[in-house]
Amino acid sequence: MKPNTETALGAALKSAVQSLSKKKQTEMIAEHVYSKFEVFRQFRPLALGIHESLIASLPQFEATLISRVVANHCRKPRYIKSLARGGKRFDLAKLSRWGK
Repeated sequence: MKPNTETALGAALKSAVQSLSKKKQTEMIAEHVYSKFEVFRQFRPLALGIHESLIASLPQFEATLISRVVANHCRKPRYIKSLARGGKRFDLAKLSRWGK
């Protein structure tokens, strides 16, 4: 059984976020992801399965909404162009590079 490590502030934040519409939650998560992770801001090709790492690093948000943010990001023309150029794929820290 997993110990409850959620703080009162974390619980309050989670409750406040869940009171928003799914669209607003998705927009808020996207804003957070772009501000926190350089690999998204720079539209670098993402490592396969990166959504799993993102879900693990953002437990305060619903996994389905995080996956939606990643899907929306991957549909953007700037990302598609970056991916089409080929090359390395990057994880969240952009420190570990994955092959083609």
